[in-house]
Amino acid sequence: MVSEVESRLGALVVEGCLTLMLYGVLTVQAYVFMLSCQKDSVFTKTIAFAVWTLESLVSAFMVHALYHYTMEIFGHPDLIDNMVWSAPSLYTADRIVVTLVQGYCVWRIWQLSAKSFSTIVPALLWIGRTAISFTILAFLWKFPTWTKIHQDHLTRQVIISCLSVGLASDIAVMAYMIHFLKRDQTGFKGTDHVIRAMISSTVNSGAGVVAASIGLLATYLSAKASLAFVGFITISSVSYANMFFGLYVPVPFPLVLDIPSSHIP
Repeated sequence: MVSEVESRLGALVVEGCLTLMLYGVLTVQAYVFMLSCQKDSVFTKTIAFAVWTLESLVSAFMVHALYHYTMEIFGHPDLIDNMVWSAPSLYTADRIVVTLVQGYCVWRIWQLSAKSFSTIVPALLWIGRTAISFTILAFLWKFPTWTKIHQDHLTRQVIISCLSVGLASDIAVMAYMIHFLKRDQTGFKGTDHVIRAMISSTVNSGAGVVAASIGLLATYLSAKASLAFVGFITISSVSYANMFFGLYVPVPFPLVLDIPSSHIP
């Protein structure tokens, strides 16, 4: 028979381990980007540094939350419902990462589309997601327990709206990015292999982002007693960070050193 501790924390521990593994991949991507970003704009470098730094904070807050729930309150399952300070801190850093990366992707889509008006769709979804996401922060810092997050009707509706808009936004960004990258293929080997690699990277990392968003929405709706949805928040965040660096490090490592990231469309 599954214990209360296992039912509430089991999935979170597994997701925390997966988050740290993905963070390791992200750190390698950030290092490779650092080796090839000499010709990139200060804006891009600043975004890259901010994404990696914030993702480091997300991972640190996740480690603290896991330590708190598995060690500090060990033997007191009744205290699991109390929200530790690192949980809303984790979500705050996560929302900033997602806002930065998705906003950057929308901007890149706008550039790839030759400033087409059609890109207003992902832009509006991004704005809506950002507005609702930061509204949720007020609720997270307000409520002392996880039960309140599920039981308060207004909070629950706002969170479900945010997760639904977020999922639609993730799908739109990935679809638009792939569409305009494919449109920019010229038939020349010198550039097409880079674009194909970017498309492949966008599909892979975008699929991870969408899967994390689906998992986050599903666990929040179905597993009210479990903290599994918290783990999906961190997985979603690191997946977005991986997607950002994947736009600049989409090819095998030996080739990356020969292709400055500023050469990527």
